[in-house]
Amino acid sequence: MFKRLAVTIGILMVFGITEFTGTAIAASAVEIDAKTDSALKMFYEKVGPAKELSAKAKGILVFPDIIKAGFGIGGEYGEGALRINGKTVEYYNTAAASIGLQLGAQEKAVILLFLDSKALDDFRKRGRIGTGMKISLFSPPSRLITRRKYGT
Repeated sequence: MFKRLAVTIGILMVFGITEFTGTAIAASAVEIDAKTDSALKMFYEKVGPAKELSAKAKGILVFPDIIKAGFGIGGEYGEGALRINGKTVEYYNTAAASIGLQLGAQEKAVILLFLDSKALDDFRKRGRIGTGMKISLFSPPSRLITRRKYGT
């Protein structure tokens, strides 16, 4: 009973953070692209084979700053861009909730390289990586859940 209540509260908390704040959280396309450029630059500088792997990639999904915070119940949120041939083609956001022993906050960057065209196509159709990570397409600066292309 308590576990179900806690999970429900966690889900509502993440829903509240990501849906009711509207454009207060959503960054502009220019901001996301600038942060994406910065994250990729650091990736290329710090990870040895990053440039070679990126050159082979059919697409690169970059979440330059995913913020995670929790005190018993936690949540995370981030916005990013999908780049194909060096150009941003779509913008995405990701959100998650968690429950358990946790206290604190962190910021992280996540960079996913799609080395296979089928994997990239499947991701763009489903908005999902595997079974655990749900990513929604959005158009900055307004929020939406449906698929809409923004940019080039």
